[in-house]
Amino acid sequence: MFHDNLVVVRTYDGQACINAGDFVPGHEVRIFNNTCILPPRGSSGNDPDTVLHTDQACFGPKPGNLISYQNNYHTLHNNATATCGDGSLKRIIDIPPPFEEGSTSNFLPDGPTIMLWAKEILGM
Repeated sequence: MFHDNLVVVRTYDGQACINAGDFVPGHEVRIFNNTCILPPRGSSGNDPDTVLHTDQACFGPKPGNLISYQNNYHTLHNNATATCGDGSLKRIIDIPPPFEEGSTSNFLPDGPTIMLWAKEILGM
């Protein structure tokens, strides 16, 4: 399980908020209640709104799949998208539930807001 985290991603190497493949049935990864900030693209030229790369189709859950829900994504254009296993690119808010159910797409926060969120998570 990966949950209750603040993730700030530098996109210079093609990474996104979540990069996941298929998993062994009964050992699915659950990713939930995270806040991810994806600043504008770096030198990789990747889409500045692609927050999720997965080897599976963007629906689920089914045995062996990523289970992701209730995450808050922040991107340059407020258009958080996923690159799916079938090669399609889907907006997070358009993926049928339960995959990314309750997840949101938002604009990028300012620096002081990011620091406030980090302090809250660390109990400072």
